[in-house]
Formats: sequence, structure tokens, C-alpha cells
Amino acid sequence: MEAMSAISACLPSQHRGEFSQKLRSESYWRMLGGYPLAAIEHLQRVALERFRWFPTIAECIPVLDEIGRKPPLTGKQQRVRAAINRERQARFDDAMAALAVGDVEQAWINALPERWKLIAEARMLLWLHDDGSFTLRREVADVAHSTAR
Repeated sequence: MEAMSAISACLPSQHRGEFSQKLRSESYWRMLGGYPLAAIEHLQRVALERFRWFPTIAECIPVLDEIGRKPPLTGKQQRVRAAINRERQARFDDAMAALAVGDVEQAWINALPERWKLIAEARMLLWLHDDGSFTLRREVADVAHSTAR
């Protein structure tokens, strides 16, 4: 939320320290993230005009409600989003299974989304090298091949 960063830069805050600011950011995102961008931009303008200190969530909500919340998803939108999530999960599961078997090319590994590669590395399917590249853990693949026989 760039608007909240702008407010934070312009108005003094009771929060001190990096942990406190991170916790505040997460809380504000969780509570205010459902508002449209127009409402957040409105909050930025109003906060800088009305408040002397960085506003609390309780102070932000009435200002945001002047513009309104995002409309809820329709049934069709929810079904489409669920179908997309199922497809994404199926592709992820297939990718992890292929890495576990080890029958993949390096170019295929390179083309994986970065987050998937990090998950595969955490699952000990890929090596993460100092240069940021990923390669297959051959011994994992060799064990999978030998148990499949």
C-alpha cells in the first residue's frame, strides 16, 4: 500500500522499530486491503489534511467508508477463481512430482516460477546455488528411480 507509506512518511507515528512497523503494515493490510484503490487514495489525501499523527485502523475505516468497499465476488467469479486455483495447484503438484522422479531437463527447471523453485529447494528436490541458479538433486532422483524398479 503505497498510500500508507506516504502517510507514514508525512505523519509522525507512535510505532518505533522495524518489527513494530512490519506488524503495523501487516495489520493494516489485513484490515484495509478489501477497499478499492480509489478509497485508499482518498484516505491518503484526507489523512494528510485531517490527522496530526499516523491514523489508527479505527480512524481509517470511516474515511475509507466514504468511498466504499470492493463489491463481493459473484458466484461465477468465485467459481472461475476456484477453477484457476485448482489448475494452478495441479500444475504445481505435477511439477513437484516430476522433480521427485528427476526426469526433467535443466531448461524446464529454469522455466519454473521462482516461488516453485524455492519450495522445491525446501523439499530437497533442487539445489540452490550461490549464483541463484537451481539444479536437480541427483541423489533424490536416483533414490526415486531405484525404489520405482
